[in-house]
Amino acid sequence: MNRWAPAAAGLTGIAGAAIGADIWAAHTHRPTISAAIARLLEHPVGGPVVIGGLAALGWHLAVDPVIRRLEHQQ
Repeated sequence: MNRWAPAAAGLTGIAGAAIGADIWAAHTHRPTISAAIARLLEHPVGGPVVIGGLAALGWHLAVDPVIRRLEHQQ
């Protein structure tokens, strides 16, 4: 299996869920996830928390598995 497959699958799933929810919200005239995140990013405390959470998620899905595989190869 490609070493990037789990990370790509995780990120694709999250992006697909967010896009699907935004499309549904737009059709039902409800607030979208993207609008809520954009509004939260403007907050002096919420912005860094969201950025930290997204960075941690990216690390967990993309960087950490690669590092673990490299450690096992040695």
